[in-house]
Amino acid sequence: MTIHFNDISHYQGTSFPISGPIIAKATEGSNFTDSAYASNKKRTLAAGHPFAAYHFPLRAATASMEAQAAHAKAVIGTDTPTMMDIEKDINGHWITRDDCLRQIDIMQASGMRVTMAYIPKWFWEGEWDGASLTPFADRGLVLVSSQYVHTYSDSGPGWDAYGGVKPGIWQYTDGKEEYAGGGLHNADTNAFKGTEAELGLVFQNGNREDDPMTAAEFLALLKDPQVNAYFKAVAWQYSGGGIDLASTLAAMNAASKAANDADIAALEAKIDELTAKVDALTPGTISGDLSVTGTLHVTEA
Repeated sequence: MTIHFNDISHYQGTSFPISGPIIAKATEGSNFTDSAYASNKKRTLAAGHPFAAYHFPLRAATASMEAQAAHAKAVIGTDTPTMMDIEKDINGHWITRDDCLRQIDIMQASGMRVTMAYIPKWFWEGEWDGASLTPFADRGLVLVSSQYVHTYSDSGPGWDAYGGVKPGIWQYTDGKEEYAGGGLHNADTNAFKGTEAELGLVFQNGNREDDPMTAAEFLALLKDPQVNAYFKAVAWQYSGGGIDLASTLAAMNAASKAANDADIAALEAKIDELTAKVDALTPGTISGDLSVTGTLHVTEA
């Protein structure tokens, strides 16, 4: 199964009906925010379709990687999947591959879900000199190719690998020519081999099969009052919680207790041995009682 969907910006306006997944422009550089982004996101999610934002990174001479990443996060946040839109800007300039990778690193480290990279083959060949794209895949990003055709085909050229990476999404038209497959008129249209639900997982996770939850996201989840209350209510978490004697957890608890008992017995034996050595010392050398608190580490002389 192949589905077709659009990526859009303020150029398409906000009056058209949302009938499928959408990738919408959110930011460019360090200070531009697309005026239709908030509306496009709200309408897509309200219609029950997968949604992702895209960020257009600019060269370092225009704005630092840190400033651009901070602006993207301020607008997009950490919950919305993000695609990097990598191509020439309006002045014919472009970001280098290494700067782009560094900006992605900064964005991902801040908690953003950067999961896709739109890198047209013509751009990759001409401006990046055919450099390897595997560092993008290594960071979990799905490659979105771009090669326009008059008629879409599941065996078309946009599915061919380049830079060592096979595309997961193919942008096959800008909507200005007749084509087969549907999509919003005068809007970039993409193909994905899979269901809408599967595309939603690609939006969320990129090429990773599991959910790439960051440490910050995990800690925030644990601090959530509802999650915290739930775990406090789970009986087996606490002594006297009514654990089934035949359960795996009970067996684990028993094994742990046995190991602890053996450790305590070994420690007591060492204490007895040490006490005997102390008693054998010349009378009057040590006065008072010998007591041990906490963990005692004994080393043979």
